[in-house]
Amino acid sequence: MHNQETSILIVEDDRELLIILSNIFSKHFNTIYTATNGKIAQEIFEEVDPDFILTDIQMPEVNGIEFVTKVRSVGRTTPIVMISSSQNREFLVQAIKLGVQDFVEKPFKKADIEMVVYRVLEVAARSKDLTNLIFLFGMESKEVKQQKKLIGLLQAINAQSKK
Repeated sequence: MHNQETSILIVEDDRELLIILSNIFSKHFNTIYTATNGKIAQEIFEEVDPDFILTDIQMPEVNGIEFVTKVRSVGRTTPIVMISSSQNREFLVQAIKLGVQDFVEKPFKKADIEMVVYRVLEVAARSKDLTNLIFLFGMESKEVKQQKKLIGLLQAINAQSKK
């Protein structure tokens, strides 16, 4: 996905699925951290500050919503994708309010979860580029306007592909 040093924290209480996800993303991330519940994930997060988080919603001890709340409460804007077999709208609404970028429903195909993670990473990278361009050239520059259009296009493609 990206050539630079990147790390992912995968949080999933189903150990078999955790291994599968680790294998899928070992090709895309330099470092993979894993946790089988939100409590362990919090400890890892505080220690290593990963570049990306992929987390289940329903887990023992500390669920995905509680974990994401902790991440956001310390001011981190780490891109997060949630995995869930639950159709619980309340969880989904809470997650959106916490700034979770996307969701993947279980069961999922390898290509689908890779695509969602790639798209979220791409939008995050473009947004970071936009911030840098605003700093360098100012809000009304041609470069900033082009980057905003590109981000809008990426977001429109992401929304369209969810239908």
